[in-house]
Amino acid sequence: MLMNINTTLKKHRKTFFAIMFAFIACVIYGIVIYFLYTEKESVRFLMEKTLTEEARWHNARMVARQIEETGAEREYLRGLILKDRDVIKTITDFEDIARATSVSLSMKSIGVEEKDEHSAFLSMHIMIRGSREHVLRFITILADIPYALSFTHVSMDVSDEGVWEGDVECIIRNFKEQ
Repeated sequence: MLMNINTTLKKHRKTFFAIMFAFIACVIYGIVIYFLYTEKESVRFLMEKTLTEEARWHNARMVARQIEETGAEREYLRGLILKDRDVIKTITDFEDIARATSVSLSMKSIGVEEKDEHSAFLSMHIMIRGSREHVLRFITILADIPYALSFTHVSMDVSDEGVWEGDVECIIRNFKEQ
């Protein structure tokens, strides 16, 4: 029997080595595939991280370019923000509009109200008097001035003579104290 095994091993020695070589090659192939898979995951992670960083840099460059390109527009908008030194000019503008529209105007109150420590708004309470057309034209012009003006209260009464008298409260939101 022992001789039978030796004879069989001698006969099939090439086959045995071929099978052993194939087995070892499969194990090595499996190990290589495993390492490649784990490296693929780390490469994918690094690639995603690189793309994310590249997107951030791209966005930062876009923002910087937009800041440079919109400098003139931002400066123009800054000019539209009323400052505390502009309150008298604003009152004068309202009076000029009233004169141009043949409306009599009287200021009941005007004041600066703070929303928070960084922003405030100008609150105005005025009385107007004139014909229907003139009063409506005055309010329309006020609504179109280049400030963020909002009417908080408007009430109108018509006298027996057909004269409209109005009580108007408004705020200018883009008011900035200095």
